[in-house]
Amino acid sequence: MSSSKARENLTLELKIMSATDIRNVNIMSEMDVYALAWIDGEPNRRRPLFKSTPIAYSSGSNPTWNHHFKFSVNDRLALDGRLTLSVKPVSHRPLGGDRDIGQVDVPVLTLLLQNMPSLLINGDGAGMMSVSYPVRVVGGTKV
Repeated sequence: MSSSKARENLTLELKIMSATDIRNVNIMSEMDVYALAWIDGEPNRRRPLFKSTPIAYSSGSNPTWNHHFKFSVNDRLALDGRLTLSVKPVSHRPLGGDRDIGQVDVPVLTLLLQNMPSLLINGDGAGMMSVSYPVRVVGGTKV
């Protein structure tokens, strides 16, 4: 008889606060911006589960959302460094379609390790840590 450890999930809770000085992709009007977030790297999931912030209307290059997300992630994949949190700011454009501004990709393991002290002190992970990452466009340029 063999036994195997059942798959366990961690809850990754994050708050997407804002973006600063992102590239303006609109020519004629101020940008209305939302952010899409998802986890990449789960082999059993055909398509990532996308979550979205509300639209920050007339926010231009400095949108603020202060929006909470929760993702359930496989603990073994996260601790093996195989999962990535991706966040993409998008300019909402009713005419002509929405336009991607850039993307941020952060290994989930990096987020877990950065928050480890609060996990150890509080025991419940209630102490969140604020981190900032640059938005990158295709080709790797910081915007």
